[in-house]
Amino acid sequence: MLFISFSGFAEICSDYSIEVEEGFRWSETDFTKSKASTTLKSFQKYIDNGQEPSMAFLHNGLILIEGYILKQSATDALEAENAPDIIKTMKVQGFCEFLGRSAIYD
Repeated sequence: MLFISFSGFAEICSDYSIEVEEGFRWSETDFTKSKASTTLKSFQKYIDNGQEPSMAFLHNGLILIEGYILKQSATDALEAENAPDIIKTMKVQGFCEFLGRSAIYD
């Protein structure tokens, strides 16, 4: 597997297939700290108010949070100078396989 330096803009999953129909795919750029943080705050509001979120919000919100964590883990591994290639492969594969099978719930 070829690893490139991650600059914040490069796609790390360009070599992986996406199994999700075109209109329901997530993009690597969807998984940001800002979106994950906003989603967590929204979940907290639902919990505090005793309300039930819509199924779409719940599904998509959980995917945003998990995707951000997996992407950050992969990014950290790619940027680590002394990380073994097997660790980089595991982290990138974990995120990219998640991205390839996770659909946006509409």
